[in-house]
Amino acid sequence: MVWRAFDTRLEREVAIKEPIAPAGADPATTAELAERFVREGKAAAALSHPGIVTIFAADIYDDRPAIVMELIEGETLADILERGALEPHTTLAITDQLLDAAGYAHSRGIVHRDIKPDNIFVTHDGRVKLADFGIAHVGQSATLTQAGTVMGTPGYMAPEQVTGATVDARADIFAIGVILYEMLSGRNPFGATEGTAPTTVMYRIVHEVPSALSADGAAGLPRGVTQAISVALAKEPAARFADTDGFHAALRGQAGAQTAAAMPSVVPPAGGGKRPGWVVYAAVVVLGLTAVTALLVFASPDSPGVSGAVVASGDTAADEVLAAAEQGDSEPAPVPQQTNTGPTDAELQAQAESEILSMLEQYRQSRENLDFESYLSFHATDYYSIEEGRAYDEWVPYKRAIYQSTSPPSIGFSDILVDLAPDLSTATVTFNQSYSSRSLNDYVFKTLTLRHESSGWKITSEDEDPR
Repeated sequence: MVWRAFDTRLEREVAIKEPIAPAGADPATTAELAERFVREGKAAAALSHPGIVTIFAADIYDDRPAIVMELIEGETLADILERGALEPHTTLAITDQLLDAAGYAHSRGIVHRDIKPDNIFVTHDGRVKLADFGIAHVGQSATLTQAGTVMGTPGYMAPEQVTGATVDARADIFAIGVILYEMLSGRNPFGATEGTAPTTVMYRIVHEVPSALSADGAAGLPRGVTQAISVALAKEPAARFADTDGFHAALRGQAGAQTAAAMPSVVPPAGGGKRPGWVVYAAVVVLGLTAVTALLVFASPDSPGVSGAVVASGDTAADEVLAAAEQGDSEPAPVPQQTNTGPTDAELQAQAESEILSMLEQYRQSRENLDFESYLSFHATDYYSIEEGRAYDEWVPYKRAIYQSTSPPSIGFSDILVDLAPDLSTATVTFNQSYSSRSLNDYVFKTLTLRHESSGWKITSEDEDPR
């Protein structure tokens, strides 16, 4: 169950999710489910990515396990698909962002295990948010689930989930392949959207190959896309893409789409999902679990979404993907009205915005972890403290001494606004900062001026206004 709630301290709405124990469950089972729910909620809270719903807290409050998360303004993908299949360019844009989010989680050792349209939100400005890591599994080894455990949603479960075999990141790749098929065709490849019995759906997942997309209204798609879906939906995990990067490459018709001959070696994706618009608002907030209990006023239950060519030998499906990419083999497609020779201004702007938000989150973490060397790396060499009037080489030892005498703080950034210069060489970033340590608690409005250098975005000046 999901509730709308209000954070009285920061004066904003949030969503609170609490699990509902199965009818007739004994107290021991209920307690175990609550513990798992909170534990995995805390693991998901460690994920900081623009394509993943932010978790503020996870704990047991008055004997009720709950996860506190950001409230998403938009629609679920399930709601969108009720209106029919999506255009190919829209489908691929959503898939691109979804792969970025899933790949980021995989690089942190987290497999979602329940990626489905109901858990994917599309905001009013076109950003994709992956939610509900309620049955996600966290682990350091490649095998993340004990054999015999069946978890997931019929219609989006990988064959190994249905049979209770071991599950890893390639189960999420299978689910994304299902969703990609569904967005293009308007129907689930195994009949889950047509009222088919769950047992029949699961039998089809394990034993049957979905019909070709061209027969389902997706004519005109390059074969590279249709073949990529075939690889993602392979029955055996070893025949699927090794990771989300390989899936990305195949969808873009690039060489380098790989399947896994063994367990995948997950590499963090480069960058996050693209963000449209001239300014970007985001929220990265860290709240203490104890404080959350007192800060939240529960309201009525509601939904939060008002919401380079190395292929495993012997893999025929993967070979076809590569061949399509190299030979340009595709099904008939409409003649485009324009040919783009490079990224558009909007794409370059979105990339810059994404880079700045990523840099800002790393900057916040370096401060929270008291990692002074990393903290220094975010500042330009001509940075100076306006308040102290020190040159950069004077400011460094001054700031180092402060770090050495400071207790670990809790730092949150919220209401982030990025304003880019027309030439994308500089930017101004404003946000509210909460700072709490053993010796200091404050809440200020901060302004950073950034400059793009060869090594990335650097801070050239900083100002703050106490609130």
